[in-house]
Amino acid sequence: MSKLVHHAIAALIDVHRNAISRKKGFSKTKLSERMRNMGIEYDNMPELGIASSLIKQLDDPKPETYSNLFDYYEKSILPLASESIDRITELASMKGIIALACFESDHRYCHRNIIAKKII
Repeated sequence: MSKLVHHAIAALIDVHRNAISRKKGFSKTKLSERMRNMGIEYDNMPELGIASSLIKQLDDPKPETYSNLFDYYEKSILPLASESIDRITELASMKGIIALACFESDHRYCHRNIIAKKII
């Protein structure tokens, strides 16, 4: 979490479909509390997440195996969440630097990439 402060992150946008974690401190309530204590705004936008049933179908951690899922996400899920994309864009312009949070540590295998491209 110190990386968020080090990089002057003003807001953390949680884009999990289900903001529940087995990792201590990373579920929605605890994470929100930690961010507030650090002076970082926290917002959960589950409408930008991907259903776990779709994620469970991914069995090979190679970028090409994710292309179908990401194509589907970009064409079918994101258009339904345009208000959330607009909200993230507004937050970034008002607050400054924002970060997108998800469980996937490698951004190449995460839908955060697609969201980030939409708001840049």
